[in-house]
Amino acid sequence: MIHRASRRGSIVALLAFFVPAAVIALLVARVWAGVRLSPWAKTIRVAIVPVGTGLTLGSAFTLARSGLEDPRSIVIAVATVGILVRTKLPVPVVLAGAGLLGAVLLGGGL
Repeated sequence: MIHRASRRGSIVALLAFFVPAAVIALLVARVWAGVRLSPWAKTIRVAIVPVGTGLTLGSAFTLARSGLEDPRSIVIAVATVGILVRTKLPVPVVLAGAGLLGAVLLGGGL
């Protein structure tokens, strides 16, 4: 049986998910504006790239392990990566298209 939250519960969950991250991002942006030209700021920017890359690849690996269950889902994933690598289409547009295609072809519903 599927349990669905009320509209109020959905709004609370949405705010609980996004507001803390938004507040932290705003605070960091405010501090960063004042120190972005200092030498250590460049070092931080260079050091964060591998961290972000590792987190992204780890997330992709985890999603792939749970989501690539049959040949159709694998074809959708490979095609999506191919489109992202070979074109300059916006990533959210490509991912949304892949998600819709998956929902239609794999019976996930909309």
